[in-house]
Amino acid sequence: MAALLSILFLYAAMFGSLRALITSQQGVEYGLPPLWFLGIYQQILEGHATSPAFVRLAHIGWCATLSTTFLAVLFYPIAYVRKIRGLMEGIAARQEQRRKLIRIGLHATVVRSAPARAIWHFIGQTLLGVARYRFYLVMYGGIGLALLVSAVLRIDVEHERLAVAFSHDGLRAALPIVAFWTVSGFRMTFMSPADQKATWVFRVIAGKAKHEHLATARRWVVCWAAGLSLAVLGIAAIVMPNSYPNWRAFIGQVVVAFGLCILLTDAFFFDIKTIPFTYKSSSSTTNFTLHLIPYLAFFPAIVFATVALEPWIESQNSHLIVTALMILTIHLGVHSFNKAAIAEHIARADLDGDEEDFPLRLGLR
Repeated sequence: MAALLSILFLYAAMFGSLRALITSQQGVEYGLPPLWFLGIYQQILEGHATSPAFVRLAHIGWCATLSTTFLAVLFYPIAYVRKIRGLMEGIAARQEQRRKLIRIGLHATVVRSAPARAIWHFIGQTLLGVARYRFYLVMYGGIGLALLVSAVLRIDVEHERLAVAFSHDGLRAALPIVAFWTVSGFRMTFMSPADQKATWVFRVIAGKAKHEHLATARRWVVCWAAGLSLAVLGIAAIVMPNSYPNWRAFIGQVVVAFGLCILLTDAFFFDIKTIPFTYKSSSSTTNFTLHLIPYLAFFPAIVFATVALEPWIESQNSHLIVTALMILTIHLGVHSFNKAAIAEHIARADLDGDEEDFPLRLGLR
């Protein structure tokens, strides 16, 4: 999915050099699926007068379509049997020895209390056990990766040869792209009602979700988002070392990465008052307009603001310190406000009789 979206976005980026790319006969055009179907369209439109380059592309497109259809029909029974076997037998337990050191480190630092450990491992095991949740993550990750590739790569045809370059501004936009789509993908996944079998467990043991429980989910998201952002930053430093001429520039990017992950998590999970994978929507309808608002307005604003502020952050040591202190202050303010809101939510009596009806809705039958 990520590869297809990346190719589609790159197709739009190199639209101005499309004819030169097709007629250059370098062979690169034969590896771009959008051009295959462009060849099919040209062949249908022009018939026998179609250019030989488009005829070749159309031939590859027809062969690829037939091959994909054949493979789908061939492997569908195998995938169906694997799916049924997984439902009947469950997921085999993995070897714990390889994770022992990681768990010891997590338990000593990030998740010290028993409820926090339970929720932390519950999130990881649920993501591994429910295919629909993984599909949501792949969908958001694919969109983010496609936007990242299209922002960083620049493709042009110079002197009848394909030229690939990396955009400096695109590399600066990489961190907000990765952080935004990672955090938003986790929010969508955590709030999805795909599997409600474990909803009653935490409710019976601990009652309503407390601030400590919800903070564990936020830490889980921050750790993964920060890890992915730092990985992208490391790759960017290897691919374009000139983009970070000194240590202050690199440290500035690290501060931006952690700041984006923390503040975006605070923003996306601000109104969440349930443990991940236990949310039950009160309405059967979905307002898609409200879901599109963060992506049509909030996402571009975050990217442009980050790209504009990064040079200022990296210019002086004092700017690094001020930025880190501002991020910390905003995070602590949101943390304090959210803690008070959750305490009020727990103390407030439910007007819909949810507490009285809950034992009858455990779903154990």
